[in-house]
Amino acid sequence: MILRFCILLTFLLSSVCVQAQDTVFVRYNLHRVNFEAERGNYMILQLNQSNIVHESAILDTIPKHHIIGLIIENYPGGELEMDLKSFSNLQGLEIGYYLDEECPMKEIPDQVFEIRHLENLSMYGIPLGKVPAEIQQMSNLRYLKFVDCGLTAFPGKILSLSRLTHLDLGGNSFSIVPPDISKLANLQYLRFAGTDGQHTPINGLPSSISKLRNLRTLSIGNRQRAINLPDEICQLKRLEKLYIDCPDLTELPKKIGKLSKLQRFEVYADQLVALPESFFDLKNLQFLKFRTRDAKAGVLLQEEQLRDFAKKRRIATVQIEVLCEGFRIEQ
Repeated sequence: MILRFCILLTFLLSSVCVQAQDTVFVRYNLHRVNFEAERGNYMILQLNQSNIVHESAILDTIPKHHIIGLIIENYPGGELEMDLKSFSNLQGLEIGYYLDEECPMKEIPDQVFEIRHLENLSMYGIPLGKVPAEIQQMSNLRYLKFVDCGLTAFPGKILSLSRLTHLDLGGNSFSIVPPDISKLANLQYLRFAGTDGQHTPINGLPSSISKLRNLRTLSIGNRQRAINLPDEICQLKRLEKLYIDCPDLTELPKKIGKLSKLQRFEVYADQLVALPESFFDLKNLQFLKFRTRDAKAGVLLQEEQLRDFAKKRRIATVQIEVLCEGFRIEQ
């Protein structure tokens, strides 16, 4: 099994008091380590390692207090052998599995919760089932990602992480988003959709979604049943990107035209009857995409209206796809 570490080091961050010096790019490939000195503001260590050589031999070649980011993929053991606490300036940590084999890691390593200054935590492909209460200790988190982690319920303990700006919970199995998600008032990015249609099958969004006034990107999907889109979603005045993948979706919120900052809108729906009148009030739209498997979908009857709308608003791209057939309008 191949293990890849990618460590991002920098000397010119305001939050890390380290004197600037030459950048060193270190690439480890199987049994050979090559050092190449370069000038610059950051240092990257890329490690592609087999089980033959232990990673500590590489990590010991550079000062750990210079390391601010660490990516660990396809780690061969269930527990990390390295001491994460020794990376005193670590700001970002990513642990994930892409392999088809069973993931040996089943829970978040305890030492992760002891890195209180961590700002970015990403985990994917690990069958966690749930997020432990210790996550509340990580009050400096701004970016949080649990993708394809088998979460059976919304991780309510994260609602105390008031500094979060990015939350990605795609590819899990829970269906209910709690009203208290409004506590994450600084959120700019919220994603429940997954890759290749493997969405977290939420049944809807709570009306309190309107309190996420800083939200700029919202991505949701459910290929099992219709999603309830409350009218309050139209109060997200700063929303710029909206992605919806729901074959059973029959209608969009009637006041969707109030999303005056919306620039990119993608809807995958088979049952969408028609676009609400206010849709044509979206004055900043630059990318519009509809996809359906029903050649008689109501939105197709508005093709001419959509063409006129695209010309009037000077929309860069409009796409309508029916099954494997479609057309594209470019202005």
